[in-house]
Amino acid sequence: MAQDPHHRLLRVTATERPSNIHFLQRIEEHSHPARRWSRPEAPHPTNYLLQIMILRWFDATAAKNFGTEMALLIAQKNQEEMEKLSRAKSTRKAEKRHEATFLRIEKELGSFKKDHRLNVYTKAQLGNAFKYTLMDNGFDQEFCEKTTTWLLLKCQ
Repeated sequence: MAQDPHHRLLRVTATERPSNIHFLQRIEEHSHPARRWSRPEAPHPTNYLLQIMILRWFDATAAKNFGTEMALLIAQKNQEEMEKLSRAKSTRKAEKRHEATFLRIEKELGSFKKDHRLNVYTKAQLGNAFKYTLMDNGFDQEFCEKTTTWLLLKCQ
């Protein structure tokens, strides 16, 4: 019987194994790790759940989208108010509309918090998206900072 130069047959005796049957075992002497015949081990369930929890903790896409939507809402309402103020000079009505916008944002934030769990990272991402969307829409630095601070305080 000709033997392959890369493989050898090994006879395992009954003293090495608990059973009385002799086993022939094929061993690769010059094997590459990718060519081994063993099945890869499945990840431990605890480690897998921990990895998922960590990835969810850093997932801030919903918070970013919410912050952007709220900033765009303020920008849209502000643009409507500016058009109405140019037609009529009623600042008291404009202030009421402005308050109504912030009350609406506060209500939507409450419903958002019920559906999404906000941690430190997601709150920071929400605040950044909100602030820089306001700045991109032409609001001044002071208004953006005050409004963002107000929003983040309401997040708590």
